[in-house]
Amino acid sequence: MKVHTLTYEISERQFMQAIHALWAHRAIGPKGNLIAGALLIAFAAFMLWQGVPGVIPWALLFGGVAVIALNALRDHRWRAHFRDNPKFSAPITARLSQEGVGVTSAAGENDLRWSHFRNHVVLADVLYLIVDAQQFSIIPLSACRDAQARAALIELVKAKLKPLPRRML
Repeated sequence: MKVHTLTYEISERQFMQAIHALWAHRAIGPKGNLIAGALLIAFAAFMLWQGVPGVIPWALLFGGVAVIALNALRDHRWRAHFRDNPKFSAPITARLSQEGVGVTSAAGENDLRWSHFRNHVVLADVLYLIVDAQQFSIIPLSACRDAQARAALIELVKAKLKPLPRRML
């Protein structure tokens, strides 16, 4: 039985890059949200400048501000999660095998069967094991000793989990 053992550390910057890559895969991502919010605000400002009466320009303005504010709030919450989670304060060791995934970190040790996870995705040199919309594991593939170990690890995950479908919104 082959066990893939990876030991790695994740900085807050790496964590947020991984989170942003996953958001962009699941929807339009933080940059897309900022662009959409700015476009809504610009269009609403143009409508107000042109003297368009009624609630529509104000609703567009409020919507654009809300999109940008919610994006910033989500970013703030995930940064706070990283800072408050003892798991990220020391090296993490992940063990992936035919039976499941084991993780040892400063937060403790756990062993999870593959059935605990719903999907997987590989983005920007990071493997994500998805539990649900708010719970997932981030495993940097740079922790693999070489390209052959990386390919074997990805094949194992592909055999055990469905890929995470891409959404547009």
